Amino acid sequence: MKNKKYLFPLLLVTVCLIAAVIVRFSYTDAGNQIYDYSYKAAGSLEDYLKANAVSSAKDLIEQTDIIVKGKYNGNRKVTTDAFFSQITVSDVYKGDKSLTGKAIYVIEPVHVYPKTKFIPAKGFWIPLQTGSKYILLLKKRQFDPKRQLDEFQSSQYYPVTQGALGHYKCANERQTQLLSANQPVTLNELKNIEIFATDQQTLNTYYQYKEQILKQIKE
Repeated sequence: MKNKKYLFPLLLVTVCLIAAVIVRFSYTDAGNQIYDYSYKAAGSLEDYLKANAVSSAKDLIEQTDIIVKGKYNGNRKVTTDAFFSQITVSDVYKGDKSLTGKAIYVIEPVHVYPKTKFIPAKGFWIPLQTGSKYILLLKKRQFDPKRQLDEFQSSQYYPVTQGALGHYKCANERQTQLLSANQPVTLNELKNIEIFATDQQTLNTYYQYKEQILKQIKE
């Protein structure tokens, strides 16, 4: 009976240790080396819009919980399943006005494979770039209502459509460069690129949405 008495606590400790290992290894210690990994975020524009039920800028705005302007200063938690990038909110166009002046984390839709040094991403996404300001259309990450959240968890948001139509640089310059769907490119080589567009239609559509959104939020 004594052995059975200690069996459950022992199993509980074992499960907790395994969970801790899993969580620990979801983060990558590759550091800044990830910016030299091969990166790809190409796809079908038609499939992307259809999958996210988007046919206009209005659809995007309606799907968001918040629309903010924020600056990314380089603070980023890198996991194998996503980038958690911290931005400082300067303006709120839709949603919780109390976020003005606060820091939130944007869950960027990328995966990191350290062994093959490869980063695939969704929806033509280009990760936030240090020092740049963005208009961000975001949805709040949902957790189990019974779960006690820490400050990091409670400040997590992900881009609407989990793709490029969820963020726009606050810059007048318009990207003209098209990328190759087959040619390897690194994050360091994408510093001045706003969207992973491999064809003119995708690039044009992105800027059409950007123009319409900026007009609707009166930016």
